[in-house]
Amino acid sequence: MTTAQAKVCIACQQDVSAKPRSKDAHGRYVCKECEAKALATGAATRAAASAASAGENVGPSAAKAADTSVKAPSGSTVSSGGYDLFAEIPQPCPSCLAPMKSTASVCTICGFNKETGKALRTQVSVEKGVKKPGGDIKLPVSWDVIAGSMAALVVLAGVAACVTPAAIIPLYIILSVNGFIGYVMTVIIPFQDSATKWGAYNLLSPVVVAVLMAVGYPVMGLIAAVIYPIAVLYYVFSVNYRSSLKKVYLVSIGGSVFLAILFGLYGPEKIVESMGLDWKDFQSDSSSQVAPSDRSGAPARSTPNGAATETGPGL
Repeated sequence: MTTAQAKVCIACQQDVSAKPRSKDAHGRYVCKECEAKALATGAATRAAASAASAGENVGPSAAKAADTSVKAPSGSTVSSGGYDLFAEIPQPCPSCLAPMKSTASVCTICGFNKETGKALRTQVSVEKGVKKPGGDIKLPVSWDVIAGSMAALVVLAGVAACVTPAAIIPLYIILSVNGFIGYVMTVIIPFQDSATKWGAYNLLSPVVVAVLMAVGYPVMGLIAAVIYPIAVLYYVFSVNYRSSLKKVYLVSIGGSVFLAILFGLYGPEKIVESMGLDWKDFQSDSSSQVAPSDRSGAPARSTPNGAATETGPGL
């Protein structure tokens, strides 16, 4: 028993075995709905071209006349008077399945060439005198390498800190270096990406905060100190497109939270003793007392036997 071959419309890709359809000399099928759409489109296009060449406007009657002049016969083919209806029906691109006329050689969506069977590649050339993305600031090592290296160091130090409290100090140092690198990146990257305003803001904001605090404007300095990190985070995660900068800041934020948790779990005494130091050396001597003073303000003095005596008008 033989299985009948499926009859698929070249336009809608639907099985038309049980639907009214047309077939051309190449064995291609088209359903009546797609055929009607193609006829209407082809008629309007040819009527407009004919009117443009004759210098006349196209009216409904002209479009109707053009439509009736190209209607396909009811037989097994859909061509009449040399007009190929199938050329008007968009067919799917072999590569991306986007609608593509049968007469077209290259898909306008993915660049696939039906003649060569390969997709065309687009090459972008930059004219001389036009600045490339990245600016004029060049580094010996890419930002991605720097961000990846710092993330690896933080992870290693964090694992070590989970094993021994003594590794918390190296973790703190690495996080500090990572934070400084993040600040440097927020200054240099904006200038590389032609966002000079952000670069200048990130560079000068800490200086402005320090100056306001130094000259006696603590309230304004505090306000600037609160606004600065919020603005930097907005730039890093909203304006900036580089994943390396985002990675550095995510490592700083996550590492700082992790460090605070470990510090709370271990406590300062255990961290100090894990480094081979005596916690008592970091505490103030509770046995030392300040000599009291009398009501008149005269200080007390010690005698050779250790007893405190007072000096003043009352003696």
